[in-house]
Amino acid sequence: MTKLILAALLLAAQPTLAAPVTEARVPVADLDLTSRSGVRELDRRLERAAATVCGSRTSVWLAERAAVVACMRDALARARPARDAAIAQATRGFDQMATR
Repeated sequence: MTKLILAALLLAAQPTLAAPVTEARVPVADLDLTSRSGVRELDRRLERAAATVCGSRTSVWLAERAAVVACMRDALARARPARDAAIAQATRGFDQMATR
């Protein structure tokens, strides 16, 4: 089973004083990705990782908030192939154990 998804959540152009975080690691080893609740928790973790990379949606400036939302949408889209692969791998492992 996959121990970790490296979700390369790329940062959209966002001005900041500190060096931006451009990648987040999302642990999955403790999740049962063959269950709905495990997949839901994975999705929550990916959303939190995207928020860490992209910043807060609480800005009073509409343009900044829109940039954060766009960044999060892009980050989650980039993480989706790794997410889907981890779920597929868990499901294949579950199916192989069930047929033995």
